[in-house]
Amino acid sequence: MTTKPKDRRAWADFGTGVIAWISGAAVLGFGAWLLFGQPDLARASHGDRQTRTSQRPVQYVYEDYKPTDQKIEEAVQESPEKVFGKGWSCFYDPTMNENWHDDVRCTNGAKSYRPILLADRRFVTEEDMRTAGQDYENHLNSGGKP
Repeated sequence: MTTKPKDRRAWADFGTGVIAWISGAAVLGFGAWLLFGQPDLARASHGDRQTRTSQRPVQYVYEDYKPTDQKIEEAVQESPEKVFGKGWSCFYDPTMNENWHDDVRCTNGAKSYRPILLADRRFVTEEDMRTAGQDYENHLNSGGKP
């Protein structure tokens, strides 16, 4: 009578299947925990993260609010510097129009325009325009007209 050797392959396949099933269940369980059981992480994935703006105090606007004449007068008298900043600011802002002489933008908060600088030169560099823009900003802030 011959004895048949034990089939170890069946146990190896069974062990591999059990490990795969446990791993899959763990992955699904972790995903469900993240989605339903962990509100901070789930909420952050939908863009509801708390930012510095959400920590500001709430200001309520009442629909029936009517400002007094004094409040209106104070708002009218408020200086443009307080609202828009101090004076003119000119900065290099290149255009794509092949005109190098208007590559500086000047603004004072309420108005913005592009002066034509160094018009007597045929070719100007970025450094030339930045320097001319700074000089023009100084001219405007010293009382010069745009």
